[in-house]
Amino acid sequence: MQLLMTVAIMVAIGVPILVIAVSHQLRDSHGNHETAMTVAMALGMMAGLTSGVVAGLLAPADLWPSTAAGVVAGIIAGVVAGAHAGLMAVLEGAMAGLMGGAMGAMMGGMMPDRAAWLTASTAVLTVATGAGLVRVLLPGHHEGHHGPMVPGRVYVVAGGATAIIGAVAWVATGPLVHRLPLPTEHQHLAPVDITVSAQEFGFSPAVVQLAVGKPVRLRLVNEGSQGHDLTVPGLEYRLAASRDRRAEPPGLHIYAADGDTGVLEIIPLRTGEFKAYCSVAGHKQSGMTLVIRVVSGE
Repeated sequence: MQLLMTVAIMVAIGVPILVIAVSHQLRDSHGNHETAMTVAMALGMMAGLTSGVVAGLLAPADLWPSTAAGVVAGIIAGVVAGAHAGLMAVLEGAMAGLMGGAMGAMMGGMMPDRAAWLTASTAVLTVATGAGLVRVLLPGHHEGHHGPMVPGRVYVVAGGATAIIGAVAWVATGPLVHRLPLPTEHQHLAPVDITVSAQEFGFSPAVVQLAVGKPVRLRLVNEGSQGHDLTVPGLEYRLAASRDRRAEPPGLHIYAADGDTGVLEIIPLRTGEFKAYCSVAGHKQSGMTLVIRVVSGE
């Protein structure tokens, strides 16, 4: 998924760079104001859409920064693409970029469980749009003959810039991409029941094993005479029964009053070993701890 995200970011920025470079190189050749406005609108929309989707997927819990990222990327692409054609082209490109960025962020934020499909489809659409725009801009296409071609250095510079963008994107997405929920085909598995018993002062069993992507129904059965809870700092998961597919904030907490049972259905999102305990004052120090291991679900 990280590779797909990186490619999408390269597409969202690299394709506009190439088309803008070709457009500016040929600005005296095509001389068509309508064509220039079309280029600005298409590039603003597609750059904003792809950037917004990627940002929305990486930060699904807060639409504000992802919307801002998509909108800014789209506006920049639209403004630069229309800069040589006048104010109207600039405004058309900026507005298209704003709309594309907002729509992309909303799509990514609402459907993080479809991350691969969303990322790939918007990237492919951006590439197709860019290829079509280059084809329209090349003089030989609309003049009916082979006119002057774009110098090779334009493609070299655009390719080099895209490669640098890809390297930066790979480093930037690494710490974030693992938070994405698993694809929808993993969401309808029957949950596995796991029971943890609490007494004064200890848990049974001492070690609990979960699997990434596999739904689990955690039951905390309080067999003691005091209230107890199960607190697991750092555990990354999402709620199995929720229609909201976003990841919950790291850390899990289940409480059960004396003689009662607490239940929580979750889907773990990341492997690791976590030290769990009862957070009631003095209980952890009295021995109410256990280990929760989250292993690969493969």
